[in-house]
Amino acid sequence: MSLLTRPAPAAEHADADHLCYPDFTRISQLIGDETGIRLPPAKRLMIEGRLLKRVRALGLRGLDDYSQFLFQRGVSATERVHLIDAGTTNKTDFFRGPEHFKETSTCFLGSISPDQWT
Repeated sequence: MSLLTRPAPAAEHADADHLCYPDFTRISQLIGDETGIRLPPAKRLMIEGRLLKRVRALGLRGLDDYSQFLFQRGVSATERVHLIDAGTTNKTDFFRGPEHFKETSTCFLGSISPDQWT
């Protein structure tokens, strides 16, 4: 049966904007296996919010449909990337603080003085 012609979700899945516990567990396990990042149940709401953007992009009815899309035939390489992106946070300010910059520059540039970097 097609995802678009499936019957209405069961009561456990009645809210299309939320993952049932088994689906969250499978998704968090997949993200954990791929990245080493553990997503406890307290992160469920965060993951739901992030995955809803993907649900809309795929034209699916909700997170239940997305879970079926992921696991019915196995997760494609393309969708795996989208799922990992949704489940992780890219921290871009790590080396922006002066203390990090000083430590990094010392390690990589050794005894070259900062006025010689340009």
